[in-house]
Amino acid sequence: MLRLPSRAALLAALLLAATLKPATAAENPLEALPQSAVLAIRIQKPDTLTDKIGKLVTKIDSELGKEYSQQAPLAKGMIISNPSLAGVDRRRDWWIAVFLREQGDPATVFAVPVADRDQMKEALGGGEQGGGGRFQFTDYDNWLLYSEDAGAISEIRARVAGRGDSLKATVKEKSLEMMDDSDVSLFVNVKSITGHYKIELDAAVEEIEATLDQLPEMSPQVEGLDLEPVFQMYGEMFRNLVQGIRDSEAVTVGISVQSRGVVIEELLSVKGGSATAELFHRNPPRKLDLIRQLPPDQLMYMALGADMQGMMGWASQLTTAMVQDETKRTQLQQYFDELSLMKFGATASTFSLSTKAGGGAIRTSQLAEIEEPQKMRDLTRKMPEALAGIGSVAGGGQGVEQEIKLETDVEEYDSHKADLMTVRQTIDPQADPLGIARGMSEMLLGPEGSQTRLVYLDKLMVQTTGGGKPAMTEALKFAEGKATLDRQSAPEIDSTIRRALDESNLIVLFDVPKLVTDLFKLVSQSGQLPLAVDPADIRKISSGKSWMGFSLATEQAGLRAKTWVPVEQIEGLYEIGKLVQKLTGGMMGPGGGPGGPGAAPPQL
Repeated sequence: MLRLPSRAALLAALLLAATLKPATAAENPLEALPQSAVLAIRIQKPDTLTDKIGKLVTKIDSELGKEYSQQAPLAKGMIISNPSLAGVDRRRDWWIAVFLREQGDPATVFAVPVADRDQMKEALGGGEQGGGGRFQFTDYDNWLLYSEDAGAISEIRARVAGRGDSLKATVKEKSLEMMDDSDVSLFVNVKSITGHYKIELDAAVEEIEATLDQLPEMSPQVEGLDLEPVFQMYGEMFRNLVQGIRDSEAVTVGISVQSRGVVIEELLSVKGGSATAELFHRNPPRKLDLIRQLPPDQLMYMALGADMQGMMGWASQLTTAMVQDETKRTQLQQYFDELSLMKFGATASTFSLSTKAGGGAIRTSQLAEIEEPQKMRDLTRKMPEALAGIGSVAGGGQGVEQEIKLETDVEEYDSHKADLMTVRQTIDPQADPLGIARGMSEMLLGPEGSQTRLVYLDKLMVQTTGGGKPAMTEALKFAEGKATLDRQSAPEIDSTIRRALDESNLIVLFDVPKLVTDLFKLVSQSGQLPLAVDPADIRKISSGKSWMGFSLATEQAGLRAKTWVPVEQIEGLYEIGKLVQKLTGGMMGPGGGPGGPGAAPPQL
């Protein structure tokens, strides 16, 4: 007689079943990909991504958005050679892997989630069982992997069978997190690439180093200077670059499309304990809040936190080694020795262009955290004397003389006094018979040359170039905290700064469309080049305040970067592209511009 289980036994069985996890489908195909893969691309939820891109494109250009919406469905399927997306599980991600080959083009492997495996194979030209067509196939859990390269599929079949190491073992947790947070992501297996091209890399390094060794003999001599240290510097930079490549293990890139712009994140992973990892360790990231003490409405902002003593030591060795005069070299060395004793913190600076006639176009301001600003003031006042006699090489000895003049305590700003440093270039008329170089110099620096004002506060040096006393007055207001770049005073800048990494070695903000429009205006005003540009086209490029943002930070055996591109910058870049196309697409009238031969370009 069949006895039914008691209610207690039934309850125990239900509790046991609840604790058991059902077999789940593989989240990604990384376990099926061998470590020989040099690139893995992940497209997260392609349907959702297509919609995101469509909305962003429509914001930039409604007509372009309509065109995109019509073409996107077919184009999306073409990526995986399945235009109709037959048999594809459209709720999940797509993956693409790339393998290098000894000869010929790299092999591409598609890893696509399946809803109906046979239907997908049929759409790909492989029949119900696969094979016999354009692609070779292999199955892995709920994925179909296929490629035109039979060798790549053979490698994957071996990996699925348990032979060899998988790419998953190479993709570290930080890389996976970045890929999970991105709409499109790339994992570059640098270690595999450098291993594959080791012979070619070694040969290229040997050839370039031989060329660098020959450069001193091939270069023209400059009186009073020894250029060999410069070429030695190039060699050292090249060797450090090669070392960085050899120490690198992987690069991960993630791209996210948002309603207000695009975010790009990057992660470089290097070998622990390597020379490159030690370099990162010597330059830890920090809070770069100093950037908020800069004046508003600039083309570019930058804040830097790094080993300033190390950088100045390197510059000292290079500069002093170049000078042939023993007395001058000794004087320079003493100056740099004193400079090396200064304790620097972070620095922050701006750059902009003035389109007003006269006074010079270039405008900069800089803040530098210094432990003893007054000692820095005294040392700066020694600089013109230390550099005297070598300024004539600023133009490479090609008809350019440079003079540095420093006036101390020449201006007052409330309780502060400012030094004024003027750098004037004199260009030999024989070297510049048409006066083009002289005209450009006056346009960029002003008729009096480059003028820099320096004020020393408590733990801070403030410096402005161009803009006269009003520029320094504005810079001091922000340097002393009487105003800051916050949500109320500068919301667009504040928003971009807040998107940077929490702690950074470098933060850069720049307004590319505004830079282009200012350059167009300057060139037009100078009359040096006959630009026939419609002012209305220029106005379209920069219609509002916005800044791209970039930040960089070291970490344990790695380097992380983040870039933010707001939609306003994308709109400006799009208008720049349209203008370039117009200028290069036969829109110029006969004789150089609309209006016939010799027509003056319109003023912007």
